[in-house]
Amino acid sequence: MPKVYICAQLKQQIFTKNVQIYQNGSENLGRLLTPDEAAEHLGVCKKTVLRRIYDGSIKAAKLGHRTYRIEEGDLQKYLEENKTQKEA
Repeated sequence: MPKVYICAQLKQQIFTKNVQIYQNGSENLGRLLTPDEAAEHLGVCKKTVLRRIYDGSIKAAKLGHRTYRIEEGDLQKYLEENKTQKEA
């Protein structure tokens, strides 16, 4: 199978179109974060965020072979669901 090379401009158009499709599915879409940005926000490494995406703990849109975007609201929901309870 021949290799297909995509120019940077076409890549950006595909990425923009995928983000628009994702945004149209949700009226109150927050900022989209990369796994690196989400990891920085959570104070963990990128690999941990990717593991949580793979196991379904954190919802993310897959935009390419290894390209994910996480809605800020989904990251906040993950934090809320995983808070520990203070013992009385």
